[in-house]
Amino acid sequence: MFRSMIFAAATILVVAGTVARAEDRSPVEPLGALVGTWDAEGGGTPGQGAGTVAFTREVGGHAVVRRNAVTYPATDGRPASTHEDLLVLHAEGTALKGLYVDGEGHVIHYAAAPGAAPGTLVLLSEPGPGPRFRLTHDWRTAGELRIVFEIAPPGSQRFKVYAEGRATRRRGP
Repeated sequence: MFRSMIFAAATILVVAGTVARAEDRSPVEPLGALVGTWDAEGGGTPGQGAGTVAFTREVGGHAVVRRNAVTYPATDGRPASTHEDLLVLHAEGTALKGLYVDGEGHVIHYAAAPGAAPGTLVLLSEPGPGPRFRLTHDWRTAGELRIVFEIAPPGSQRFKVYAEGRATRRRGP
């Protein structure tokens, strides 16, 4: 009996250690390299714009939140505008998920695409009746971040760039 109690206690310790190591390998952890504020510019279908992308760790490091604001100047017949969005990246088991919400009322549920190279994050929208979306972040070059947002028509896997931009890490406050 005493031997079974020791075995049970040892098993609990091994399982607890395994759970702790699994938590240490959270899919959110590699995103720590993005934390900070980035000055961005880019363009695409909405036009040329400039803005700020900021990443913060939230809820005890269990999520990384991206806040993005881009201002588009007035152009031929179109007034100046600002696009704001929020992307909450979080672990769901061993998978990385994302919830995107913007000031235009769009809500997109993302899952990280498997096999992305270190220093990149490729998010694919969950399948549904409408178009599919792909959002890529690439920070493989130190101090630089490339963001590409693509759309595929319903039923297609052919993504077309809608908007893309580059950002540089802001120094100081």
